[in-house]
Amino acid sequence: MSFDSALNFVLAREGGLSEDPADPGGRTNHGITQHVYDGWQDRVGQPRGDVATMPMEAVTAIYRDQYWEAVGADQLPDGPALALFDTAVNVGVLRARTLWQEADGMIERLLWLRLAYYDNLARLRPELAKFLPGWVRRLILLREAIT
Repeated sequence: MSFDSALNFVLAREGGLSEDPADPGGRTNHGITQHVYDGWQDRVGQPRGDVATMPMEAVTAIYRDQYWEAVGADQLPDGPALALFDTAVNVGVLRARTLWQEADGMIERLLWLRLAYYDNLARLRPELAKFLPGWVRRLILLREAIT
């Protein structure tokens, strides 16, 4: 799976600018939080800017460096690469690595573990339960994309 194809899948699910008060990520654009964008700008020596006006070149660089390569998706076959990359974007790199290890590299198991994580999260933090249908839909679309 090429990074570009995987990125297209992720961007189609992440959407544009979001400022949902229930979202713990806060102000987000193309799935990238203001905090992540600030950190990236600092690392590459650019002045900080608003995530709402973030150029697509930055979006691409952040996803490639901080998610795709960070979880080793570039070293995996197509299906696992997309599954692990999307998991990293949606639940974070560290949690994605943990889930991938627990799944023993099996995609179907990873998707079930992700579903269990979402269910648990929605129970522990009821304000996030409104996101559960979207998370489940994303898993269905991911499964369709890799089978």
